[in-house]
Amino acid sequence: MGDFFQAFVKDTGKAIGKNLIKRHNTIIELLKTLGIEENHLLEETEKIEHTISENTLQCFTNFIEFLKANKDVKKRLSEYISSKK
Repeated sequence: MGDFFQAFVKDTGKAIGKNLIKRHNTIIELLKTLGIEENHLLEETEKIEHTISENTLQCFTNFIEFLKANKDVKKRLSEYISSKK
């Protein structure tokens, strides 16, 4: 195989890996925000990350970014979730 092909495969693999990590971290962050208990986070994340569409993942990202931009809303959401436990 040529050097170009090997470089392409290596770069493609890195891009895929980076995307998978981003997907995983986004789902974990959303589940934490929603009050999922720490001991269930990994299992629940893995279930979701193998079936979620790119569109839904983008919606998760948008929601997380909205909460980061609106700290008061995130605080109220957290308080509401805590009150339901």
